[in-house]
Amino acid sequence: MCEKLKIELEYNCATISFTLDIWTAPNRVPIFAIIAHWITPEFEEREVIEFIELKRSHTGKQLAEIVERTLEELRLKPKLLAITGDNAGNNGTLCQSLYDSLKTKFDDKVSPIGRPCMRFHGRKSWIRCLAHITSLICEGVLQDLKAGTAKEAKKMLDNRSGIAKIRLLNLWMLRSGSREQDFKSMPRTHYRKPTYDVDTRWNSAYDMIDQFLELEAEYTEFVDTHPQVKCLLPLSEEIVALYQLWKVLKPFKDHTLKVSEVMPPISQSLDIYWDLEALLMM
Repeated sequence: MCEKLKIELEYNCATISFTLDIWTAPNRVPIFAIIAHWITPEFEEREVIEFIELKRSHTGKQLAEIVERTLEELRLKPKLLAITGDNAGNNGTLCQSLYDSLKTKFDDKVSPIGRPCMRFHGRKSWIRCLAHITSLICEGVLQDLKAGTAKEAKKMLDNRSGIAKIRLLNLWMLRSGSREQDFKSMPRTHYRKPTYDVDTRWNSAYDMIDQFLELEAEYTEFVDTHPQVKCLLPLSEEIVALYQLWKVLKPFKDHTLKVSEVMPPISQSLDIYWDLEALLMM
């Protein structure tokens, strides 16, 4: 760790919060990043303080050890206020394991024996990512509507589900370079690639339906020239159902984009909760 950063955090930082994220790089290497949030002398609000390849499994206990080591190196243990992460169970375990370790050295309230206090309180200090919560609600809506996931597409085809049909049709296009090119070369597609929903990609079901409804005529033209997949073109009543589903999913897409802005105010979360509650109570 940079000695300059240690000095800055020691003298200019009273409290600090972390945002944690794990993802798999294109070379299939799992990466764990820690972004610290505090006000710097230049009035910047965040900085990446750890970026590490995970060589073991991603258990909450093992991630907690990395976070605690980072806190130790920067002398930040009593200053940690909160951790923001998605709703994965290992994040809850991480926060609890970190708390259990810290409370052996610090008190979480005024100590009668004079031990230093800490501000981090385990799961109570875990701030769950609103965009991820929105995605989970959306998944629940899709399951209730029996839209399913990509893995269930073939089973759903027996029920002639419109969303399963366009999913399989798009995948069929993408399995062949010539078929994909046939679709992309039509005037209104503007070389847009057929999109399909992926379980881990937020709003991908909405994006897939939105593309189909916008380019319905192009899909029909494509199927006319590839009659072997005519059974995958949604029927008129299924298109009506897709449009109704599009209207349900659009607010989730809009709210996800809103909270994914560079600096969304925390006050937006209340409006989003109220809007989604009103939508789901309809």
